[in-house]
Amino acid sequence: MIIASPPARMVPLSGVEILRLLDDSLGATVSVVGRDLRFRYVTAGFAQAFNLTWQQMMGMSIRDVYPDTEIDQFLPYAQRALAGESVSYERLGRIHQHENVWRSVSLNPWRNASGAVIGIVHSSLEVHQLKTTTEALRLANEQLRILALHDQLTGLPNRHSLNERLGVALTRAARSHGPVALLFIDLDGFKRVNDEFGHAAGDEVLSEVAKRLQLAVRATDVVARFGGDEFVVLLDTEVRHDTPQRVCQRIFDQLEAPCVFTQGQASIGASIGVAQHPPLPNHAGNLIKRADAAMYLAKQAGKGCVRHAGG
Repeated sequence: MIIASPPARMVPLSGVEILRLLDDSLGATVSVVGRDLRFRYVTAGFAQAFNLTWQQMMGMSIRDVYPDTEIDQFLPYAQRALAGESVSYERLGRIHQHENVWRSVSLNPWRNASGAVIGIVHSSLEVHQLKTTTEALRLANEQLRILALHDQLTGLPNRHSLNERLGVALTRAARSHGPVALLFIDLDGFKRVNDEFGHAAGDEVLSEVAKRLQLAVRATDVVARFGGDEFVVLLDTEVRHDTPQRVCQRIFDQLEAPCVFTQGQASIGASIGVAQHPPLPNHAGNLIKRADAAMYLAKQAGKGCVRHAGG
């Protein structure tokens, strides 16, 4: 015969015991302050952060234990809690003698039997590892995003970034009816550097050309490395009928001096194709293709010149 054991009697925890459990097991520190911001209750862990016992802290003001900077941060939230609102925020401060520890802080109204707010129940939980890990991941993702959008050799925006920026420029142009122009640049004389001196020398030349192109354009213009020895300049701000030609001339001027690299120097020129909307359609892929085709016409015309895509 099996005799069932009587169910265990559930002993309810008191409010103080629950607070102690939070303090001891979960690392959450709890304090209660009156409207005068003097402590009416603190857990042992809360007091330990200030090298005090909970008995010593009873009746002390928050101004006796917190630095002014933390009080200035705390007071606006405290005023909201005293007005009957439950609020939370994160703060960076000391706990258990450690500086710069992130904690999640919650402030809830402390009410009497009639419902009137007579103080604040303040609880905080350390979230330092979570916060720092999250921030490290955010920074890592931002760095990966930057790397994904930039050419590693020159630091210029890459083809993917150019497509994004061109799309934004054309969307803006559709609203404002402003023109957008592309300069598709292919270097003249670069292949000889690679063939005679190797790819390391070619990389030096590409880096130097990238710097010169940035000097040739306006602050609002975008220079991107399209691939190999091809570069694209995006003009989408204050583009007048002669703006592309003036920028092209500045590019020729910047490339006039020989590019010096470790093993020697080389004269590098450029053939440039220009495509502009309007008159060409408001389409990113088509605009790039037309600028590229115009660049090949410049190559066929003898290099070192500019050709414009027709409407």
